Formats: sequence, structure tokens, C-alpha cells
Amino acid sequence: MGLSGPGADAAARALLLTLLTHSGDHDVEILIPRADAARLLQLDTDDIAATADHVRALDVTRDLGTALRRLESERIHRARLLDSADHATDLDGIRHADPTEPLPRLVLIGTPQEEHQHQLAAVCSSASVYDIAVVLLGEHPAGPALHLDNGGHVTTTSEADDTEARQWQGLRLFHATTDDAHQVLEVIRTAHGAPEPEPEPEPEQPDQTRATPAPTPPAASPQPPAGERPARLRVLGPPALTVNGHELATGIRGSARELLAYLALHPDGVTRDAVLEALWPQVDHRRAVMRFHAALNDVRRELRHATGLRHENFIIVIADRYRIDPDLLAVDLWSFQAALHQAAQTDDDQMRTDLLHKAAELYEGNLAADHSYEWIEPEREALRRQAVEALIHLADLHERNNEPERALAALDRAQNIDRYAEEIYQHIMILQAKLGRLDAVRRTHRLLEANLEDLSIDPSEETQQLLWRLLHPRRQSRSRHS
Repeated sequence: MGLSGPGADAAARALLLTLLTHSGDHDVEILIPRADAARLLQLDTDDIAATADHVRALDVTRDLGTALRRLESERIHRARLLDSADHATDLDGIRHADPTEPLPRLVLIGTPQEEHQHQLAAVCSSASVYDIAVVLLGEHPAGPALHLDNGGHVTTTSEADDTEARQWQGLRLFHATTDDAHQVLEVIRTAHGAPEPEPEPEPEQPDQTRATPAPTPPAASPQPPAGERPARLRVLGPPALTVNGHELATGIRGSARELLAYLALHPDGVTRDAVLEALWPQVDHRRAVMRFHAALNDVRRELRHATGLRHENFIIVIADRYRIDPDLLAVDLWSFQAALHQAAQTDDDQMRTDLLHKAAELYEGNLAADHSYEWIEPEREALRRQAVEALIHLADLHERNNEPERALAALDRAQNIDRYAEEIYQHIMILQAKLGRLDAVRRTHRLLEANLEDLSIDPSEETQQLLWRLLHPRRQSRSRHS
């Protein structure tokens, strides 16, 4: 077909990107003259050459004549294959009989020129037999020419009486901007082995509006205060990404959110292969790489748009390891673990109490709550145990400081996180008894019974004896005297 009008380039660009994105190693091959590639993709000669080097499906030719000679040569080769085939009557039959024979679908995209009209007509006359398609940016010698408005709507066709042409009338074709093209091409290039693009350096300004990046933090404090970052990632509890206090509820797809959660667990970075193995273990390597870079670019695009930091990557690559940029994203998990680390290092009870309170406030729920990622359960359980131990320790500190109500509050939080830990219920019952709340002791025991019923077990003998002692302190005292 031919595409003309103000929406022609955008529609051809969308078709080109779709073919490149979904093509396998030998499924599709796109032939496009260099000038047309530069026009549709808005890339200079070097960028076009670099893209063609890394994308096997893209064949950038010197001009339209070179592309047509390539098609003619391929047409002759395919005609000979069909003539010599014993049983196959079409190219699909040959592919099935000999999978090693590379016979991709061939697509020519280019601008028609008067001197090539006869060659174009010859190629198109048998194109369908040899799995060849021809999309021209202008009039087409053997197919309908569609006129598109700015929105991609087909307003007129060149063959109003032709059935094939009439079926296009009034349709709207997919269309893509040059910005879309650059983002998709970045994904495709990196998925095929091109290096990650380096961010452009920010120009030096006399009065810089952005704060100087903080130095690499020590192990006890993996990041400076969260308020200094333009964006915040929460993974403890329902995952959320916020910029200036506003959550990015749309735009970042599920795989991108999973990637952020996984990277949050690895502040020092992780290799691409490790990410692929964790997130897409059942997907073949090439498609897994495509998904990885699609998710990576999804995160970067949305954060660049939301923060206005157009030249930042947010997820950076250092020595082949991908990591969240700690200068740009505050991560609640990192603050949680830093607080626990600092609490373990200090001998000051008040400072330890404050740090454990901070950790408890940061733990808003299980890691990536409500999401059942394949890799997550061991990590989720380890963090849950850390949170429970921190709250138990916090309760001990409050109890030593004669603050039983605050100790009970910490233990209640711990019990909500781990519903089956009997030692927490025992500790709660002892504190309640000290406060003279025997009815509360009974309720706590009944709650333990109800929760353990989920596991088809009863409270231990130790807990049963504790309950009896707490509810009958006088009998216990008389028995000791006797």
C-alpha cells in the first residue's frame, strides 16, 4: 500500500516499530533506504548505522534502488527453492521442511521514485507468493494509496471503486511520534546487546538549583534523609512510587513495579542475568531481555516526566550491575534496614528505642504486599522476622523503662505481623496480668487458639500452664507455701 498525507509518516513509523519489536531472529526483515530511515526515526547517519548494527531485522540500504535489487535477488532465490521443492507448495512448507533455511517475511518501506516505478510494479506483482510486502510513502503502483490526516484517519483512497481500497475508508491507523520511536529503539537496541545509553551531563550553572549529590553512604546509613530525594519508593506494604508527595498510580506497568521491588532488595546492584532469572525464569533469554529493558525504560520514562529530570536514568549501571540511583530515589526498605543496623550498634537505650520506633513506622506491611512474585517469599519472610524481632526488642526496652502500655502496643504490632508466634502471645499475656487485666489475658489466649486453628494445632503445654498461673496466682502461691 501507499501512505500519503500529514499522518503518513506517523503511521509508517508505528508499523516499522511494531515489526521491529515483534520480530524474531529470522521472522521479519525490513528493508528501508537510509534517507527514509532518517526521516521516519529522526536519527542522524551514525545513530541509524548503530541501530542497524544491533537490530538484526533492520536492513538499512543506501537508496531505494539498492533495496529493490536486494528484493529481486531474494525473489529469484525463493522461486528456485519452490521449483526444487519436492512436496512444499509455498514458503511456509519450505520453512517447515527445513527450519535452518532463513526465509523471513520481507517488508520494504520507502519513498517511491519515478525511475523505479517499473521495478516496484514487478516486485509487487508476485509479492504475496514470496512473502514480500511493500509500503510506500506516496503513491503505490500496484496497491491502494491511503491519504491520512494528522490523527491517522484514512480520509481518501486512490482507488475509490476498488474493493481492497474501500475497506480502508474511515479507519484509523496506529501512529507513533519520534519520541515514541526513540524510546522503543532504545529498548530494542539494548535488548540486542547495545550498551546502555549514558545520561547527558548537566551543564554547569553559577547558581545550581539541584542539591549536590550526597557521597556514598556508609553501611550503617545507606542513604541520606528521604526528603532530599525527588522521588520515593515504598516496598514495605503495598508498593508505591511517589514524586513530591503524589503517587504515580498509572504509567508504570506491573513488570516495572516488580523490577523496582527486586532492585530495592539489592542496593549495591545486581546483574541483568540475575534479574532475568528471578523475574522471568520460564521465558526464553531473548524475550526476557526484551521485557527487562521495556520495564527499565518504563520506569525511567515515567520518573523523568514526573520529576522533570529529563537527563537522569534513576536506575543506573555500574560495573554491569543495575541499581536504583540512591541520589534520586529514597527507598523505605533501605531506611528500615539502616535503622535496625544503627540500633544494633548503639549502647544508648534511648537512641536504640528511637531507632527501633523508626524501623517499626517504616514497616507498613509485608514486602510488596498483595503481590505474589515468584522470587519474593523467602525475602518477605526474612524481612517479616526482622520487623517482629525489632518490635519484641522495642517492647523489652519500654518494659525496662516502666512503660507497659507502650510495650503492649509494640507486641500487638508484632502479633499482627506474625499471627502464629506463641512467644509473642505469652509476653502479651504476662504484661496484661501485671496490669491486672485478666479478661484481656483470656482474650489473648483465645485469639492464639483461633489463629493456630488455621494450622490445625493447639497452643503448647507451656502456654496452657502460663495461662493457668496467670489466672490463678493465689493458688500457685498457696501450693508453694504448702
